[in-house]
Amino acid sequence: MIIYKYYLKVTDIQTILMPKGAEILSAGIQANNICIWASVNPEIELEGRVFQIIGIGHGEYEPRLTEFIGTVFASAYVWHIFEVVK
Repeated sequence: MIIYKYYLKVTDIQTILMPKGAEILSAGIQANNICIWASVNPEIELEGRVFQIIGIGHGEYEPRLTEFIGTVFASAYVWHIFEVVK
């Protein structure tokens, strides 16, 4: 296993390709970018994982269909990162 960093865009919903079975470790800000870090096996085939970013007082999420990843802070902005799970 190895740890990879993935960049998230400041958008409501997005799909990130990562190896199947990747374990999301954390979310944070690095060089003004929202990132997630995951433990992956790079030899496994890729799958699309869906992430949702919600700002304070903006957007809605469905608790039964999402898993909370973390909260990130950048200047005056606060974003909550969720993975959409089905």
